[in-house]
Amino acid sequence: MVRDGLGGEERFAAMSYFFRQQVHFRKDAEFEAKHPRGKTTPESTSGSFAPAEAAKDAPLLVMHAPPKSKPVVLVFGGSFNPIHSGHVQTAANARALMEQAGYTVLDVVVAPSADRLLVAKPAKDGEVRLNLTERAHLAREYLRGDSTIRVSTLPGEEAEAFQGKVKRVHLAQSVQRQHPDATVVNITGQDQADMATVPRFPALFTGDEGTSHHGYYYLALPRDMSEGVSSSKIRAALKDGRDIPEEYMPRRVQDALRALIRSRGTVGKAWLP
Repeated sequence: MVRDGLGGEERFAAMSYFFRQQVHFRKDAEFEAKHPRGKTTPESTSGSFAPAEAAKDAPLLVMHAPPKSKPVVLVFGGSFNPIHSGHVQTAANARALMEQAGYTVLDVVVAPSADRLLVAKPAKDGEVRLNLTERAHLAREYLRGDSTIRVSTLPGEEAEAFQGKVKRVHLAQSVQRQHPDATVVNITGQDQADMATVPRFPALFTGDEGTSHHGYYYLALPRDMSEGVSSSKIRAALKDGRDIPEEYMPRRVQDALRALIRSRGTVGKAWLP
């Protein structure tokens, strides 16, 4: 178990709070009022996102503090099949939390995963899967004009060529090679923060001792920062011929997505080769 720097009473209170919310998250109106769900901020003329209120209000639990003498590079890995407003808002929230904690954020990197990892997941009949190049293309289109977040295919390309099982730490290692003088922090969700014992979220920590994640930094955000937007809902809408809500994805990105599908003649097929 990692040391979290909390005293006995404070640790007990934090753990009690965490487990209470697991049980009552949907039903506890008082908690919802105190910690409102993150709202996707409408795009500005530059296409950038502002941090949601939840990111501003929720205090960051720093369990293991990276040195503030070095700049931080945040890396956000995932399939992004396709990217949506929740992904972009998560990246904006992560930057805001780190800057509020006194860190200089040099870069925020969105890194779509390797095709081999996406193929390994079961697909529903008729759902579209995009390859790495296409997922990166849509992400860049979404983030066009936003200088605070960039898209990189290098980690995915390296993972595709790697002989052996790809691990989450490989993402950090790839970005670290690009930024040798910075501290790399992985952005992850509350539901994926299984590499350490975390009493509450948002939290900044390293993986538990004895695991491959030990020595790597993670920033885990609570699920109440999202509005339930998901790539699977977008894929389902494409499959059924339904409109995609603009709060999920701007119209210009929807147009680019549909153009990709039409150009390949792959409507109703599970994979874009």
